[in-house]
Amino acid sequence: LTGIALAFSCFATPVVATLGSLGLYVVGIFSDDIRTFGALAHDPLLQHLTTFLYYVLPNFGQYNVISAVAHERQIPGALVAGNLAYTALYVTITLIAAAAIFSNRDMK
Repeated sequence: LTGIALAFSCFATPVVATLGSLGLYVVGIFSDDIRTFGALAHDPLLQHLTTFLYYVLPNFGQYNVISAVAHERQIPGALVAGNLAYTALYVTITLIAAAAIFSNRDMK
C-alpha cells in the first residue's frame, strides 16, 4: 500500500493521493469478488475485463489469515513465501512507476 500511496503522491494532491490509496485498498480487499463477478457474467468482454482487473489491481485478500489463526491452524510456508514474493514484485513495480512519474515532474 505504501508503494501505491507513493506513486499517487508523485502526481496528485495530498487529498487525492490519500483517497486514491484508500480506494485501491478497498478494491484490493475485494479483488477476489471482482474475479468471481466476472466468472458469473455471461458477457465474454466483462469476463476478460474483470480478469484483467484482478491481475492488475492489488490482491490484499490473500493476506487474510485471520480464520486460520483464530482456529489455531498453521499457516502454510508456501502461502507466506508466495505472499512475500507477490509483495516484493508489486512494491517494485509501483516504486518504478513512482520514480518514472517523479522524474518527469517539472520542479520549477
